Amino acid sequence: VKWRVYGHYFRSIGTMFIVGTLLFNAFFQSFQVGTNMWLSAWSTNAYGAQNESGAQDLYLGVYGALGIGQVLSVLVSMLSVSIGAINAASVLHNTLLANVFRLPQSLFDTTPIGRILTRFSSDVNVLDQTFPMILRMAVPNVYKMMATLFVIVYSTPIFVGVILPLGIIYYFIQ
Repeated sequence: VKWRVYGHYFRSIGTMFIVGTLLFNAFFQSFQVGTNMWLSAWSTNAYGAQNESGAQDLYLGVYGALGIGQVLSVLVSMLSVSIGAINAASVLHNTLLANVFRLPQSLFDTTPIGRILTRFSSDVNVLDQTFPMILRMAVPNVYKMMATLFVIVYSTPIFVGVILPLGIIYYFIQ
């Protein structure tokens, strides 16, 4: 599939839904990393709690807030990509149908209607099922990869010297 096809699909989704999907997936990964860092701080009692009850309330409260942030951000991102996919399906279906109606009559005389319907339904199926599924999987996975690299680089800065050459080699092999 050419990049301009993806571009047309993304324009059909709408800018607001694309930005919402990307932004709230980034929020989700930020909350995920924050939760892991908070658990690390909690396990080492990094804030030197003197009063056990107050410390537990602090740790549980922040951990709960980070969990609620994860739930809300993944909910909004999934709603955004789903509503955007429904918008794109409607726009692209109507465009495809309008183009089929504009075909010359000679095509309908020489091509069986079943073949036209099969092709039409196949294209609509790809737009309604395959592209949204790819978006729902690809965007979070890209953010997970970036978050994992961030955590590794944050904890082991020398890793940058290894990952950059490997990334370049991987790009050329790909």
